[in-house]
Amino acid sequence: MRALLPHPVRHLAFGLLFTAAVSTTALGQIPQPIGHRSDYGAVLDRHGRERVQGLIEQAWADFGLEVFILVSWENPYDTTDAFALAVADAWSLHAKGSVLLLVLVKAERDWSHAVVGTGDLSRSTAPSRLWDGIEDLVAHRRIEEAMESFFELLPDALGRRPVSPSGAQSPSSAPPSTSTWLIPVIILVAGALLLGIRRVVCPRCGRLLRREADRKGHGVYSCRSCGYRRD
Repeated sequence: MRALLPHPVRHLAFGLLFTAAVSTTALGQIPQPIGHRSDYGAVLDRHGRERVQGLIEQAWADFGLEVFILVSWENPYDTTDAFALAVADAWSLHAKGSVLLLVLVKAERDWSHAVVGTGDLSRSTAPSRLWDGIEDLVAHRRIEEAMESFFELLPDALGRRPVSPSGAQSPSSAPPSTSTWLIPVIILVAGALLLGIRRVVCPRCGRLLRREADRKGHGVYSCRSCGYRRD
């Protein structure tokens, strides 16, 4: 190469090769995704993993939004933001449309975080609002709480409420269901029937009572079968 290239071009070529080598090394250090939740820092126990996975699935159900989380104890880049952008590229998240990526990195005892949005979210304020919302929790090393708070902040950060299922109404606007008013009616009718049956059926033998007047002219119920009588 020294013989083929002039001196200035030779320096430029070596510089480009060095930059490419550094970039390739950094790319090789980016962890591979483990689903939507890549906890390489092992900060979650089994219950925590299940809870965070449930929140990820709920975000998809409520907003049609994919959320990826990476927890790492290594950062091959100068800043967490640069690391998060490299992860988004390496994981091809830009090809998925609107995605949120939360990256949490531990350096000795301190934690840092970055939030990257792709698609429409790359031009919105949602990533920065989510970053601000969990900043205090991350600074105090409350990482699992920071993950949960991240999802709690989603509606305000995105500026919209969860999408209701097709054709469903909110509890405040939905008309009362049939069972809501039918049950009291059934109870009232059953009570009236029981009361009526009690008045015309003999409690001893179960036969129908006959209404007649006693010696004083008062109406009484009597049973011809067993002789039961009552007013």
